[in-house]
Amino acid sequence: MSCFTPVKSKTLRFGALLFCVMTWALSFPVIKYLLMYFEPVSLSTMRYLLGSLALLIPFALKREVIIREMRERWGLFLVFALVTVPLPDLFQNFGMRLMSADTAASVASILQSMGPLFVLILAALFLSERITAYKGLGVGISFAGAALLATNGLKNIELGNAAGESLILLSAFSYAVSGIIGKELLFRSSPASVIIWSYFFGALFLLPVYSLNPVLPTIDTPILLALLFLSVLTLVPYFLWYWVLKESEVSKQSAFIFLIPFFGVLFSSIFMGERLSPDMALYGALIIFGVWVAQKGRAGKTE
Repeated sequence: MSCFTPVKSKTLRFGALLFCVMTWALSFPVIKYLLMYFEPVSLSTMRYLLGSLALLIPFALKREVIIREMRERWGLFLVFALVTVPLPDLFQNFGMRLMSADTAASVASILQSMGPLFVLILAALFLSERITAYKGLGVGISFAGAALLATNGLKNIELGNAAGESLILLSAFSYAVSGIIGKELLFRSSPASVIIWSYFFGALFLLPVYSLNPVLPTIDTPILLALLFLSVLTLVPYFLWYWVLKESEVSKQSAFIFLIPFFGVLFSSIFMGERLSPDMALYGALIIFGVWVAQKGRAGKTE
């Protein structure tokens, strides 16, 4: 029994995934704002604790199904939560702290963009999804566009801190593993179970780390509203993402992740007055074209 009706319309799937990446792109300036007041671990812990509280509502509505599905595959749910919540967050936060402040954001963006490439390989190895010419070419084009966008045409890039860069790559790999395990869970579990248990267990994993330095800022109205957006409103795209993924190949769907930096730049231009240059628009168009190419061709299993 599933909590959602399967998605059959390609237009509906495409629209849902666009909404997901647009919302996640909006979350980055919110995170940047909140990190002026929170330590990284404190922010992650608060995000998933508040999200878990909000998820008590859908949990109560489908309690018997969600508990049964977790009992059937509890070990996989635990591993999924670990590679979805604390590991990528901590790898990224500490990796960026080790890197040069001038180039950390751009280099981290490129390294995080390796995620869909990792997914393409892992999906072929563990889910028997074909690495088609369309997928490979589309992911490659989108990666090139994301790298050019993040570095202003490769002008703002400086590698050098192997430890920090390795942690960012581990974060991207962790997200890729999360995508593979999430797809595996969806074969016999509902999207609601996948999201709810990742948040519940993820918060539990973060609490011991947070207890090492349990500091919280004074929370005023703007901070509270930002926290609610990050922890509660961003649950909607997660539901939509796994709703679509239940009927889609993870190697195709992961290409949409490349659109997050594109929408991030676009929203910065619209809401923060940052200049959108012709080159940046071109790199964004390259990302969109790559995502479109990756969606071409038929889904299928390897022989």
